[in-house]
Amino acid sequence: MSVVYRREWTALARAYYSAVELDVLVQVRSTFFEIAHRDQTSTVTKDVLVQVLLEKGKAEEAEFLEVFRPMTVFRKIVDANVEAKG
Repeated sequence: MSVVYRREWTALARAYYSAVELDVLVQVRSTFFEIAHRDQTSTVTKDVLVQVLLEKGKAEEAEFLEVFRPMTVFRKIVDANVEAKG
C-alpha cells in the first residue's frame, strides 16, 4: 500500500498504483525506491516515473497513461490514506 503523507509524494504513489494495475510492480519497485531516496522524493517527477515504468516494467505508453491518470488511481491513494489513519 502506498500512503501519501506529503504532497510531493503523490507522483510516486500514482506510479506505484499504476505499476500494480499494470502488474509490473515487481519489476519497478526497487527502482522507485532508489529514485525516491537518491533524488529526495520532492524532486521526483512524473516524467522520471513514466520512464521507469516504460523501460523496466515494459509497459506500453498508452496503457500506462490510461492507468496513471489522476482519477484512475486517485481513489486508491485516498483509500490508503484513510486506512492508514485508522
